[in-house]
Amino acid sequence: MCSLKPINDMKIDRSILEYLASRDNDLAFLISIYPNPSFPNSNNIYQDIVETIIGQMLSKKAADTIANRVKEKLGSSTFDAMKLKQASREELRACGLSYAKTDNLIQLALDVSQDKISFSHLDELADEEVLRYLMNIKGVGPWTSEMIALFSLGRQNIFSYLDVALKNGIMKAKGYKTISQTRFEQLRKKYNPYGSIASLYFYHCNDDPSFLRFTK
Repeated sequence: MCSLKPINDMKIDRSILEYLASRDNDLAFLISIYPNPSFPNSNNIYQDIVETIIGQMLSKKAADTIANRVKEKLGSSTFDAMKLKQASREELRACGLSYAKTDNLIQLALDVSQDKISFSHLDELADEEVLRYLMNIKGVGPWTSEMIALFSLGRQNIFSYLDVALKNGIMKAKGYKTISQTRFEQLRKKYNPYGSIASLYFYHCNDDPSFLRFTK
């Protein structure tokens, strides 16, 4: 999920990075070797949710292939809701979607086109309220809602125990062989209220093949 490319990027205030560095030496090291990341903030939540549902349980390459097939089938550069709701299940299945994902995407497109689902008010809600609202959407579970909250809405305190890439990044940065939920929750409290910013650094570490060459 961290491959989502946000449309609008907001630079992270240096004082936040200094706070996080003061809370954790390993995170301080990541902050010292990686550039100040841009904080994601998308202006099209619907498109991001469609892309995320398509990519559930798939590699990025497979997800991108299927997403491009769907757009081609719709004759659009986006997941146009009006066109998607009118697409047949057989057409979408032929793009490589599962039965469940096909039904979820058609329902989402129907709800969005009929204004049964709106995202314009999400900025007014607290994080937990945002997650609950997103999980009311068919096909959006806890992990998907957290990824949308972080990578699309730019919420600053998302630290997802359900995200394998985040846990791998933490283990890599800290030299852990495993990470228990108890230890993970201790880190969540340590990085509060900027769990998302900490997450971005651990994602960077996880994706960095040269990290092991660095020495503390």
